Amino acid sequence: MEKNSAKEVARKFIETSKNYFENRVQGFSLYDVTDEPYRMFSLKFCVYKYYIVILNYDRGHFGCSILLGADAISLDSNKEWDDNENLREFWADIDEQLKLRIPDKFLEANGWK
Repeated sequence: MEKNSAKEVARKFIETSKNYFENRVQGFSLYDVTDEPYRMFSLKFCVYKYYIVILNYDRGHFGCSILLGADAISLDSNKEWDDNENLREFWADIDEQLKLRIPDKFLEANGWK
């Protein structure tokens, strides 16, 4: 991803998340995009119609957090650098962290468990 602009990298994250989550992700918003002096951006989106998640990308380092008003809860992942381009594994880690926080009854009612 090193040669791509911030918007192209963001598109890659959006595309791979849609491929992984399918109908469980929606409402992407891209903001704070810059290529100079370095690439960075933020994505905000809804997952499982339950959480608003923010992905921050800064100079190749990235991670997700659940948005809770003015605060955020960081979601752990073993993948945090874009030189490891297996974003499917990254989304699987994020998915696992999200499902741990969502009631089983809600996931079952929507056919996601």
